[in-house]
Amino acid sequence: MILRISLLIITYLLLSAHFLRDGDTLLSIACLIIPFLLFIKKKWSLIVVQLFTYLGVIVWIMTLINLINERVQSNDQWIRMTLILLLIIALTTYVSIFLNSKIIKDKYY
Repeated sequence: MILRISLLIITYLLLSAHFLRDGDTLLSIACLIIPFLLFIKKKWSLIVVQLFTYLGVIVWIMTLINLINERVQSNDQWIRMTLILLLIIALTTYVSIFLNSKIIKDKYY
């Protein structure tokens, strides 16, 4: 359980760094705050964290598509960057699936 929560925190740290790199400070701060909602043992807090984790997967997919397009157009190498982002997408997807597991739902419902 601690490993999975650690992965959730890493996921949100990566999202926060991504938004901070893009200059969106509010979203970056929100990504740092969202995991702390799990301390509130209510159904709504779990739903909020799940929703933002699903949105995180979408953000990473859109980022991957945009970066591939930019790199292909400028004739830069894009395979390594794609592999790294695919790993991040896989991690974020794993965390979102974990948040939907019976173990977590039993603690919050």
